[in-house]
Amino acid sequence: MGLAERGKEGLKVSRPAVFAGIAIAAVVLAVVAGIMVAGSPNEARRQRFDQQRLDRVRGISYEVQSYYDLNGRLPEKLDELSSVKSGTPAVDPQTGTPIEYNKTGALNYELCAEFATVSPPISNMPAAAPVSVKASYDSEYFWRHGAGHHCFQIEVTKLTEPNQRKSCGDQAPCGPGYTC
Repeated sequence: MGLAERGKEGLKVSRPAVFAGIAIAAVVLAVVAGIMVAGSPNEARRQRFDQQRLDRVRGISYEVQSYYDLNGRLPEKLDELSSVKSGTPAVDPQTGTPIEYNKTGALNYELCAEFATVSPPISNMPAAAPVSVKASYDSEYFWRHGAGHHCFQIEVTKLTEPNQRKSCGDQAPCGPGYTC
């Protein structure tokens, strides 16, 4: 007797065939739901590259702050940063495109990069919240970005006394206003 037999009453399907059909449908639904929830593997890869891009932009911002702390002024170009001089280029880690640096004032500058995706939602913030939320420089909110070209407007922390600098211990990268 096979999985289905044709008899007097029509086509009869055996119980194992019904269970196999249900199991296959459940697996297909699970795969589709997984892709819908987690995104495609391509989307996950794009998000990883964006995180690497953002980490590089953040690292450059900490280096600019350190440069300001040591020299009392912003660099004219990113080539003046010690990491760039020592061989860590200020470029997008995926494409090799230079991270844009524009000095916009005595204490202000912007860092710009091309992002493939929108910043993932932050637990306390709805996904639809605007990217331009006013937030402190060291906040996750500050580093939100849309897909495409995005510039982060940054103001260095001006220290009035050298003893205002705080030690960050073993944390890396060092944040603005800290010496490491």
